[in-house]
Amino acid sequence: MEPGPSHRPDRDETPSPIQQWPTPQRLYSPISDDEDEQMEEDPDFTPERSFRRSTPIRIRGELLYPTIEIPHAQVIADLQWLIFECDKRCMIDEVAWATDVLNHCSDQMMEAYEASDEVSTVVPQHPYEAYPHNRNLMLGRALMHQRKIHRANSFFEKVKDTGEVPRFLYYYSKFMTIAKSALQTELIMFQKSVVHPILEGEPARPEIAEYTELHTRLLKERSLEKIGFKKGKEPPFDIFLEYLTAKVELELDCHEVAWDRLIKIIEQEPRFWPAYDTLVHRCKQDDKLKDVFRRYIQREDRHWLEYFFEVFALAKMNDHHQVLEAAQRLMNSGLANQPFLMQQIAISFHETYANYDACEMFENIRRADPYRLSGMEIYANALYVLGQVAKIRELLVKFEGQRFTWQVAMITANYYSLRSDHIKAIQYFEKSLRLNPSNSRTWTLLGHEYMEIKNHPASALCYRRAGLLNPQDPAPQYGLGTMYDVIKMQSYGHRFFVNAFRLRPYDSRMIIEAKQYFKKAFFNGDPDGLALFFLGKVCEKQKQREEAARAYEKYLKVYEGVADKKCLQHVLLFLANFCLERKKWDAACFYGTMCSDYEEIREEGAKLIEKVQRAKQRESTMWLAKPQTEGNDALLDSSPDPSP
Repeated sequence: MEPGPSHRPDRDETPSPIQQWPTPQRLYSPISDDEDEQMEEDPDFTPERSFRRSTPIRIRGELLYPTIEIPHAQVIADLQWLIFECDKRCMIDEVAWATDVLNHCSDQMMEAYEASDEVSTVVPQHPYEAYPHNRNLMLGRALMHQRKIHRANSFFEKVKDTGEVPRFLYYYSKFMTIAKSALQTELIMFQKSVVHPILEGEPARPEIAEYTELHTRLLKERSLEKIGFKKGKEPPFDIFLEYLTAKVELELDCHEVAWDRLIKIIEQEPRFWPAYDTLVHRCKQDDKLKDVFRRYIQREDRHWLEYFFEVFALAKMNDHHQVLEAAQRLMNSGLANQPFLMQQIAISFHETYANYDACEMFENIRRADPYRLSGMEIYANALYVLGQVAKIRELLVKFEGQRFTWQVAMITANYYSLRSDHIKAIQYFEKSLRLNPSNSRTWTLLGHEYMEIKNHPASALCYRRAGLLNPQDPAPQYGLGTMYDVIKMQSYGHRFFVNAFRLRPYDSRMIIEAKQYFKKAFFNGDPDGLALFFLGKVCEKQKQREEAARAYEKYLKVYEGVADKKCLQHVLLFLANFCLERKKWDAACFYGTMCSDYEEIREEGAKLIEKVQRAKQRESTMWLAKPQTEGNDALLDSSPDPSP
């Protein structure tokens, strides 16, 4: 069955009536064997820029991405410590991550560990013996592994005062019960909102009271520790309890406090990967993430996990070209076969519209681990973009035994969407959300599907929820802008296009679509002039200064009386500098004089006027210095021919 029109803004084969994207270009192509041999023989030979898992990128015989030094023995020892400590506390996802990394470490790393002093660290195989006094703890741990969290919490409550680990398990299971109930309540509220759109808005959070109580109890535990400890000395720093406190603070929207707590944990124990991971995935402020990112990048004695943090922090900041470079540096340093690194590379390819390369990288992952589900929903989305319905069907057959997972539900939804069965696709996206309501990408794709059946209120709910879960993702903002464009509300929707453009300002496709949208918003009525102002900003980004100047001149002419003060100041400075560059002295003086009306740019306006006066004086001096031959034309014409 031929695929019908798509709701996806990145679909290539059949452009959607909502958005029409240009065909994606392959950003990277693999090095051929002939090119590889030619590079070895001729150091001046430069192939196309490429990306391949097993071959470092080379230009003129040198590595494009320099290798970093990672202590192999320390990597193995740190992973063992993380697995042991997290397994004691039933942090199942963290144990799975560390075990996956350890399993894919190279033989050279294992040999380096065996030959080092780190091997002397004894890790007990069974931290809890099956003694009668441990029966509640053992049963609670078994229930946690079965994801029966409510029952486990009741057994941990009986032993929470017997030690540091039982106490953490009690509070951790309590946190997970609240989080699970909150996600279920949120999904029920969403389903009601789809039926009754009047309920649209930020979802209610009845779990706040429970989180507040849990936070109070965690702080009280810390205070009691300090009181019970010797006077003048600090009690031992429990990074796991501090980490849990930070997680609760994030749920209470106390981001600044949680942020500082997570940074303190990393400084005390750089081996604790969950703190890095939470910093990346729960950060809602780009500036904060950039500050921490710079702090770790500039350090000379960087821990090896900070290089991993660099990769995922760059991805969070939408700098996917830098992600590819940072990931390649790690792979060159001995971590070439790490699936989660390869997965992030594939995602970055997908985000930069290099979907062929993304699919190639996902195929490499599948060859190494055929039943790996992590990231396969992104693979299905890349296949959707390329219109490869047979490949998606092949994925579904491969994962038939895991059909009750949120990833397989998303793959199935992509399959039905590609076949234009949008009702079925919505059912499977909703099934995926019932299994994992915190995935922002699922909410965004569900919003696209509702757009296809013209259920705009439900679409808006999905996009808004995706934006709340991941504020750095431009896709929900772009979806909202597109939706308001479709229902002819450009004056309201342009703010969402502005948000999307700010999140990814150097995306070529985003720039093209933004320019078209801002022009349309202006012609259809733009009371505050923001569409015209941001059209000028987009042209500035593309270094199209002539077009930007035209947009700003129109903005100044139409909206001078009602324009935002900061926008007006930016426009005046740009036009004054632009006229100065084009040697339009009178216009430059005019805009420079207008700058004097605003205290913030008065000094810059005065400097511009001085520059104009100096430039005019220099030009007049040069004109006077030229030989005056204009009046001698007739004399030259009537002069006798000098030839004999």
